[in-house]
Amino acid sequence: MENVIALLKEANTKLNTADHLAYVTYSVVKESKLLLATVENLYSALTLVMEALLQYDRYYKRISYVPIDFQGKYDMFKRISMKYNLDRMAIASILDIKGLIDLHKKSSMVFTRDQKLVIAGHGFSVMKTLNIDSVKRYIEQAKPLIIKINKILQPNANDRRFA
Repeated sequence: MENVIALLKEANTKLNTADHLAYVTYSVVKESKLLLATVENLYSALTLVMEALLQYDRYYKRISYVPIDFQGKYDMFKRISMKYNLDRMAIASILDIKGLIDLHKKSSMVFTRDQKLVIAGHGFSVMKTLNIDSVKRYIEQAKPLIIKINKILQPNANDRRFA
């Protein structure tokens, strides 16, 4: 159970970093490369909270194993999220963010245009743009999901096992 709490704390730290980058640092610096760093922190927060919930369910023997690969984890997380009544839009945004991160890793070119970060795939066949509004939208979708999972996973304050 300590592993679940550690994952949750790290996810909260990554979310706070993404939030600070988007709402404070970006407004001062206006550097579009910060958008990518913000999305990467948000993606880390979402994957950590997803892992924490899966580990929590495994700890209580609701699931028999936690998959190793991202797609397996995502599919299992999506399946068990119905039990916890988690927001489907926020869960779907995890795939959008992963798509952006993967495109950036494989991209042949990344450039800035009009305060937007443009990520171009090979041969410019796929192009995605990031602006501060889309990044803030991702954060606003992810925040309630992470807060709700925090409430599910936080140990009871009266339970001495976690003191």
